[in-house]
Amino acid sequence: MPFIEDEAIRAIVAFEMLHSGNYIMPTINGDPYYYKPPLYNWFIVLSYKLFGVANEWSARFPTVIFLFGYIYYVFKKIFKQRGHYELAIATALCTLTCGRILFYDSFLGLIDICFSWVTFALLINFYDLRKQGWRLLLIYFLAAIAYMLKGFPSFVFLACGMMGYVAYFREFRQFWTKWHLFGILTLASILGSYYYAYSTFHDASRTFAPLLEQSTIRTFLYNDIMKVVKHVVSFPFENVFHFLPWSLLSIFIYYWWKEKKIKLDTYSEFLGLVFLINIGVYWISPGYYPRYVLMLVPFYFAYFFGYYFTRKGDMLTQIFDYLIMGLIGLVSLASFGARFIPGLAESNLGYGVAIGVGILGVVLLYLISKKTIPVWIGMVFLLLGSRIQYNSYVLPNRSQGLKTVSKVQAKYIASNFAPLHLYQNARMDRSSSFYLATTVGKPMLRKQTIEPDTYYIVDTISTPIPDHVVVLDSLPIVEFKRMAYLVTAK
Repeated sequence: MPFIEDEAIRAIVAFEMLHSGNYIMPTINGDPYYYKPPLYNWFIVLSYKLFGVANEWSARFPTVIFLFGYIYYVFKKIFKQRGHYELAIATALCTLTCGRILFYDSFLGLIDICFSWVTFALLINFYDLRKQGWRLLLIYFLAAIAYMLKGFPSFVFLACGMMGYVAYFREFRQFWTKWHLFGILTLASILGSYYYAYSTFHDASRTFAPLLEQSTIRTFLYNDIMKVVKHVVSFPFENVFHFLPWSLLSIFIYYWWKEKKIKLDTYSEFLGLVFLINIGVYWISPGYYPRYVLMLVPFYFAYFFGYYFTRKGDMLTQIFDYLIMGLIGLVSLASFGARFIPGLAESNLGYGVAIGVGILGVVLLYLISKKTIPVWIGMVFLLLGSRIQYNSYVLPNRSQGLKTVSKVQAKYIASNFAPLHLYQNARMDRSSSFYLATTVGKPMLRKQTIEPDTYYIVDTISTPIPDHVVVLDSLPIVEFKRMAYLVTAK
């Protein structure tokens, strides 16, 4: 599949780093890129070097590595603290197979999976801080890594983690120790070293305003009150949809409401509190995307699975089981009816996989009815089967749209017209910039004047087509669905 725009940003920045050898100052089309620090681009550069090519596969490969590291780390932290294998594996596998991750974020070349792992580690280490003060050093180190991935949001998570610790344990003494001082110095030294190195290439002070804008533009600070109110109301329902089927665990909120009578262990209570404190930031931020809260998903699942596993046989646990079994049945029926889905009927592979998923669902329902496997395990297997079905039908269909047309045309122009430049302030979308640059083999740089025997791409959203040129071809741009034009001197 061609890149979406946010993926293309990471990919083109990494490509230009690899070409220039400058791994400190991110650029796009040779212009400074201020909106993210460079750490994740370094991982993509390593992937480019590993595979020997800069393309969609190598740009997305780090996401898969970080995804499995994240899922394993979630399992390890839940199991180590709770000593409960079933809870740990349920939290890990359900994080992996919730809709938003399994069918979207698990295969795109975005920062968020890696950032979620680092942020989850940052937050969960607060639980052990009471007995192991040195963890503040680790927490501040992780905050520095998170900053180098995504900027100022790391400080919000750090502050929310501290609030969660103080609110739960009712103490401040760990923040008056040498470890807190060492942690602050660690954070300052890492970020200070980066910005000192950056200042040798460019004015480092120019990065802060764009970073701050990127971190706050989606919050209530930049949106009118009605938009904020609408988001506050819709936020819970939107997230139930994005994190299905495991967001159905939300029915156990009833037990949380009765927490004076139904107590969990301290670890689960701490996880729930940290989740509540952190999710509030996004609850009042209308511009949020679901991928921004992926680091909080394991906290939510672990907390409510804690009720599920300790209240087996209760009415709500039975309702949850029946809901999951109903979904298994619906997915199975839909798979058997795949022949009637437009487009899928022409795909023998897609139809064959659909029938296989339908049979899998029937087998899983039988095993669940015989109590051979737990209901949630059956759902995990069906979701993984459904992802194979998704691969065989949905992704190929997605690759037939405007993004593919734009990619093919960009590669055609870059292959047939040289030397090729961007003209003046040509805005360009990032995916077109990537395909042009990787086809040419070097970044697409700007030229301010029209020279003979040279070709230029003019993006009329920012720059009008100049006089005394010939328009030779056009390039569809995904962003705002507009056109850019290939020109040369008359």
